[in-house]
Amino acid sequence: MRKIKILFLCLMTAVITFGLAACSGGGTTIDQSWAANETLEYNITDSDKGNAVVGNASFVTTTKLSEEDKTASPDADTKMTATVKIGNITRVTVYYAKIYKVLKLISTYTDTDNPENNYVLNAYHDDKNYVYKLEYPSAKNKNKEGKLNVGESGYSDGEFLYFYIRCHDISAVPSSIKVADPFTDTVTTLTCTAEANNASVATSTELGTVTCDKVNVNRADTPVGRGISVYFLPETKDYTYGEGSMIKSVCFPTKIVENNLIFTLSNFSATK
Repeated sequence: MRKIKILFLCLMTAVITFGLAACSGGGTTIDQSWAANETLEYNITDSDKGNAVVGNASFVTTTKLSEEDKTASPDADTKMTATVKIGNITRVTVYYAKIYKVLKLISTYTDTDNPENNYVLNAYHDDKNYVYKLEYPSAKNKNKEGKLNVGESGYSDGEFLYFYIRCHDISAVPSSIKVADPFTDTVTTLTCTAEANNASVATSTELGTVTCDKVNVNRADTPVGRGISVYFLPETKDYTYGEGSMIKSVCFPTKIVENNLIFTLSNFSATK
């Protein structure tokens, strides 16, 4: 259960995404990496269970915001919905962003086996602070809110790990970042290393097997654990998608490995 919780904290969690990354840090050149509408789907397998399929995930990005979206975050021009299902647990995180900056996130966690674990997290960045409100509908004694100083390199749950990296050239990935954890009121420093054309990834899509760039993310302090590895399509004319969209989809993750859980790309689409 702890491994799944860590995964969810990292994955939206940031993960990934698309315009939803705070691509304003680091001082390096960045480029938007998603089409007007983009959908990525993944099968989730467990290496500790003989690579059995244990769940699925989807990241859906759109620039077509509804009136409800505009009410939730008036300045946003992009919305990304990240849905991860593993066993009895589902987490849906909605990110509202303006170009490269996350303005607000709303994350809903549902545990059908134990409703007391269910929560709704609302969070946003206020300068260098991560401001949050955490509510447990079936365990109101656990409700809390607060503010965590994450500095210039701070990110919302998952937005760096799976999305922000897409905006950078592989040679310009930051060496370290900070991620706020509202559940423990702590800020964790993560170290990042990047490798171009690192390994082949077999997808279940028309891409088949592709050679990808790789980014490794680990805790800077002990316990380091096994960390996270994210494999990205390199930005080339062969891997550019989004017919009719002014900006194309590039550099999206084909595989995400966190401890024993492996996300493998099973479907994608990108349109205007």
